[in-house]
Amino acid sequence: MIQYSQWTSFTGTTRIVLTCVLLVIAVVLALAGWRLRKTHAARHGGVVIGIFVAVIWVLSVYILDWVQIAYGLAIHNEVVASGQTAVGSKNPITRFTILFALIAFVLIFVWLRKRYGWKVALVSAIAGAGAGPVMFEFPFDWIIMWHLNVPDPVALYRWLYFMPLFLFIIATLAICTLTPAARLRRETLFALAVMFLLWAGWAITTGFAYPSSTVPLLFNVSSKLVAAVAGVMIFLPDFKAEKLEKLAAAPSLAQ
Repeated sequence: MIQYSQWTSFTGTTRIVLTCVLLVIAVVLALAGWRLRKTHAARHGGVVIGIFVAVIWVLSVYILDWVQIAYGLAIHNEVVASGQTAVGSKNPITRFTILFALIAFVLIFVWLRKRYGWKVALVSAIAGAGAGPVMFEFPFDWIIMWHLNVPDPVALYRWLYFMPLFLFIIATLAICTLTPAARLRRETLFALAVMFLLWAGWAITTGFAYPSSTVPLLFNVSSKLVAAVAGVMIFLPDFKAEKLEKLAAAPSLAQ
């Protein structure tokens, strides 16, 4: 039997190296968040850039669909040629990803509807719901892509599968530039630091094992929840700035 959908665990030295790298990234993100004193609004590219981002996003989804078909055919041909059978793994994670994305969507929409109107709130909610999962997925894919059983030729099909996925991730994050409510803030960096810290725990305890048992499942779900929080934090209203604006707009007692 050949297992294509489940990655193999890290062992020995690679397990220790992965843990150390994840810890370093967590520390760097935490320090960057600590040094980031002010929020930084996303630079809106205008209508033309917005159309371009939307087109790239749609194309990336379309390409991913065709790549999955090609990848599946390659697996089928390899299995037939070897006389073995392909075994798929249960996917216990997708339902949590969808749930967290829906919660993020609702929170962002409710927060921003009165401040920006329903159109900006809708775009922001879509961007925030997508930002969390792809901020998880991008570094995650770079970890597991080398531990997957890929059909021959491996160099071709590994990149054929992951390159369109990376394009989709970048296009999804770029949607954040289409709304004036998006901001880089320290809370997002802190949440991502926690995500990498959880991954370090996942790596050292189970070798970043596939979430088919309780411990790696808990690490996977909790880190996806933290990634969703990081996405929500991008659109958290700047309460301090709003308070200062209200104070500036209030009539002075001296008047």
